Amino acid sequence: MKLHILFKTAFKKSLHSGSPFLFGLGLCCFFTFNFTAQAQTPFTGVISNSLGGAGRAAITPEEIGLLNPAALVHQKGYQLSTAYRDHNVTNDGSVYNLLAHISENQPDTMFPLAITYLKTRNFYHSANDTVEDFHLTTASMIFKNISLGIDVVKHDYDTAGVEEKEWDGSLGLMYIVTQNLGLGLVHRNLLSSDSPYLNRTLEFGINYNFNEFLRFVGDIIFATEKNPGKEAVYIAGLEHKMIDNFPLRVGFRWDDVISENYWTLGFGWVGPKLGLDFAWEKNFSKTDEYASSVDLKVYF
Repeated sequence: MKLHILFKTAFKKSLHSGSPFLFGLGLCCFFTFNFTAQAQTPFTGVISNSLGGAGRAAITPEEIGLLNPAALVHQKGYQLSTAYRDHNVTNDGSVYNLLAHISENQPDTMFPLAITYLKTRNFYHSANDTVEDFHLTTASMIFKNISLGIDVVKHDYDTAGVEEKEWDGSLGLMYIVTQNLGLGLVHRNLLSSDSPYLNRTLEFGINYNFNEFLRFVGDIIFATEKNPGKEAVYIAGLEHKMIDNFPLRVGFRWDDVISENYWTLGFGWVGPKLGLDFAWEKNFSKTDEYASSVDLKVYF
């Protein structure tokens, strides 16, 4: 059974059971997951990629600019982080990602702020392209348990020596339904663009904690333009804290656009001042596509 059929089945059952978890899970069938014009999966952070790419309803500071800016209001204190990803797309080459992030949210600050830098270099199909993204993110509570976030991003492209710059932005909402259940909604790339990297999307996420030891995340992203087939990508992931401060992660990504599926694995270590995460991704529709990534975080 395809994953989107499971989402629809959960939604129908929620109408009869009244379960908030099933209802949130079922809502995913009305939006649709991260649409990608390229074959490779995007880099949304090490934790997110180890969960298949999900996390739009999760609170992961270093991934806020790439997932849901509304989550920033829930961060506490300062955080510095950096990440690196090596993505072997085909035998002909790879894609490399470098991420740097700084954010703060103190009780005496007027509003939280995050700056994220993501550099992507493509070395495949005889291409040598570079994309640099500079994100500026802020957020605020607008209603009880509901936050609104804004992410402004500047894209710098260098394709075979031809440079181009473009500005865009995203809006995000996060609703903390209960202590264990959170929902997220993102409208990404609000400005119109001819770039294949900047398709407008509606992205929905759910984050559910089972008694503090097991966490489920699920995202759906729907491209509202350049998507004549109304296709989608569905993502689901689990994080299990079998050992304190040592989470284990697994995820799945079904890309309806290109009819390919990805399995992901990962783990992390959370110390009092330092954190470390690792992710591994494999395209099981292609034997030669895989990726690995690692990050390092400092908390204040």
